[in-house]
Amino acid sequence: MLPACQSIAMVCMRSAPRPAPHIFFAQHFGERKQVTLILLPAANIEQALRQGQIDLALLSAGFQVQAEQQGAIRKLFDDHQLYGDVNLASIVFSADYVGKNPETVKHFAGAVAKAVEWLRAPSREEAVAVYKQYLETHGQGTAVNGLQYWQGQSVATPGGALLNEDFARWVAWQQEPAPNPWT
Repeated sequence: MLPACQSIAMVCMRSAPRPAPHIFFAQHFGERKQVTLILLPAANIEQALRQGQIDLALLSAGFQVQAEQQGAIRKLFDDHQLYGDVNLASIVFSADYVGKNPETVKHFAGAVAKAVEWLRAPSREEAVAVYKQYLETHGQGTAVNGLQYWQGQSVATPGGALLNEDFARWVAWQQEPAPNPWT
């Protein structure tokens, strides 16, 4: 029997979170459940859940850890439980930009790959310390508090190289029309 879940809040409709509740219900209850997907700013989703305005909240890792620490909320699933080791994020350039700036794009891609590999090597504490120092050095000290919730990266391949299957899994979901978030 499916749980009584009617409304689910998320930050955006066209991303990995959109199919997440459907996959969870199918895996655990043998069917996809019809639910209303509601767009909310990330900072407001936990409050909406606690006030009973929604039944399920799809929170990013940092918001999820913070919500669990405050109690009275139980995690049903996370990205890794649903999808396994996958790349859940990508950075893209327009074809026009790549055509006009191939060396810049090559340098950027190499720097990102190097950063991804560096994040795999140190302990979480060391990575957070380096990022904290960077933020403070570059006048972004107000962002430091959020680092305590950083769980790691959503990159499964060496250097963050994207594979066809990273996109193939979402094709069917992306081809479905997004539901009206205000119903």
